[in-house]
Amino acid sequence: MSTDPRSETLNTPELLALLKRIPSYTRLLYSLYRSPDVPRRQKLLLTAGLGYLVSPVDVIPGFIPVAGQLDDIIVALTILQSVVKSSPAAPVADALQSSGLTAAQIDQDLDAAKTAAVVIARKTGRAVARTGRAAGSFLVKAAKGFAEIVRQMRRD
Repeated sequence: MSTDPRSETLNTPELLALLKRIPSYTRLLYSLYRSPDVPRRQKLLLTAGLGYLVSPVDVIPGFIPVAGQLDDIIVALTILQSVVKSSPAAPVADALQSSGLTAAQIDQDLDAAKTAAVVIARKTGRAVARTGRAAGSFLVKAAKGFAEIVRQMRRD
């Protein structure tokens, strides 16, 4: 799977696979939270992540298509990755198995989401720059045309 952030194309199959796994990630989160063997600190991290997901205050607001949801996915996967790596192996293995996921899958999905965010940000930045240049060019031409009209009116 190619998740090179310098890539200029979105890996749509990877992103669709990630989206299809969201219910599995929800089961993983629930299993980790319910396990008595997962440390309280890790459960607090899971709770903070859930709070971020439901909070209207967001790094990228949810009303911005794709990017608004992508930042939530990145936060959720980053927290799950952290909890999986820093919790005892036995409850993590049980939770991963019951959810049908692997630690490697979390890593791959997080990489895919980050890459998509970078590609979207770059393409959006370029589109804004092109729009700005076009608007600037239009304004310069309009100002020159207006100035010419004013000169002709003064001559008459």
